[in-house]
Amino acid sequence: MAGNDETWKILHSRSLIRDRHIDVRADACETPSGLRIDPYYVLTYPDWVVVVAITPDRQMVLVRQYRHAAGKVLLEAPAGSMEASDVDPEAAARRELLEETGYRCEQMEWLSSLYPNPSMQTNRVHAFLARDVVRVAEQQLDPEENGLTVELLPIETVLAGLGTGLIGQSMHVAAILQAMTVLPVLKPVAERDATSRSGGSPVPPFSRPARLGDRETLPGGDGMRVFGVDFTSAPSRQKPITCVQCRLDGGTLRFVEMHRWTSFDGFTGFLASSGPWIAGLDFPFGQSRRFIETIGWPSSWEGSVRHVAGLTRAQFYEALTQYRLPRAPGDKEHQRFIDKSTGGISPQKLHGVPVGLMFYEGARRLLESDVHLPLLRAGDPSRVVVEAYPGVMARRLIGRRSYKNDTRSLQTAAHLSARLDLFDRLCDPVSDHSLSGLRIEAPRSLAEDPSGDALDALLCAVQAGWAYGQREVGFGIPPHADPLEGWIVDPALLHLFDQGGTISQQSDMT
Repeated sequence: MAGNDETWKILHSRSLIRDRHIDVRADACETPSGLRIDPYYVLTYPDWVVVVAITPDRQMVLVRQYRHAAGKVLLEAPAGSMEASDVDPEAAARRELLEETGYRCEQMEWLSSLYPNPSMQTNRVHAFLARDVVRVAEQQLDPEENGLTVELLPIETVLAGLGTGLIGQSMHVAAILQAMTVLPVLKPVAERDATSRSGGSPVPPFSRPARLGDRETLPGGDGMRVFGVDFTSAPSRQKPITCVQCRLDGGTLRFVEMHRWTSFDGFTGFLASSGPWIAGLDFPFGQSRRFIETIGWPSSWEGSVRHVAGLTRAQFYEALTQYRLPRAPGDKEHQRFIDKSTGGISPQKLHGVPVGLMFYEGARRLLESDVHLPLLRAGDPSRVVVEAYPGVMARRLIGRRSYKNDTRSLQTAAHLSARLDLFDRLCDPVSDHSLSGLRIEAPRSLAEDPSGDALDALLCAVQAGWAYGQREVGFGIPPHADPLEGWIVDPALLHLFDQGGTISQQSDMT
């Protein structure tokens, strides 16, 4: 609107909800043309402040916290509401920065004061740039901020992630972009890499994620972190969750380090860690469609897993047991299509290899973490998780030779020989026996683990690395895959529907 001649006349107004956080009122309005609008709802909030905080070594100070309306944990800039006693937005910004992060700066620069939603909200967002911030205190969080964590990311990483949803608050994205107009010129990583590779013009720094249907992909470029996780339903010192961390540079997947988590805390902490990364996890992400529809659970992946998350482990165990007991032999535990095709165990299995309990402990944590699950559920596109199955690749490399056993008395020299052969074929610098198109560089000592967990985690990382190379075509998941059951990513499974639906009897596909 150009001026006061175009403002609406408020005939009367009534308050509907009012407390210290919000005032919802209903106005009866008349436009300059005489049109009467009643009611027109207006939300009166306190003004907000947001701080783009930069450390002396050019790290951006961010916070990760749960946002109930979105139902997600989001990565954001430090921010908060102005109190009724606040007269200076900068003072409020300094307070919020200190309370949420423990960081302080000598000088703050005002960036803007903008309306977040001028059609319905009265408040403004005051954005500030804080340079050379240093940590001087512990966090001082309000009760509703319990669980808020501080994360530092390089400016380049933040900029490269803006187009893929790294920062979940639109107002904070605007503040960060404004800050970049006054900070010294800094090329995002993707732009620098593209320039150095091509020798030509740089690519746009804020490229959108590539899509196939509704599947988002990670940004390209060298240095992608790739993880492989050998999972267990009961982690302990004797049987931890084993994670192999790798780095993908061009066509080479290089081992970086190994993590062993003796409780689920390490695993959930990993899922919450900042991207970009991709991980292959060795447990079934879903149940069979036949089981879900027969037992009457919600018929979407998110709905069924949310239902499972509402059960205790004992209740889940009892539900699967009561389903199985009255059924005829051969019809007690159902496999997914991908399980039948690869010789995998039913995700209802509770004994022997308790794949059902692995599903229970793993799938609900995936849902809670808001990672991106191609085919199953859209999430944070900088943290991508795919289902891996090392047995598929292991059989391709050494046939059906047994290469591991958790029981010490049953671990043999033949197992060790098989593991060494598996490793040597996987890491063969000449031939691509894995079909992944990747050169694998890892220490041969991984094959010395008699449980096979370290080697299995490496195989999962190879499958995840291959899936990353297929990110523009659904991460290697065929278009006909079932979005309720899920899919295992592996080069041999990409064209499974064209192969007649099974590879489980093939011992060596190289």
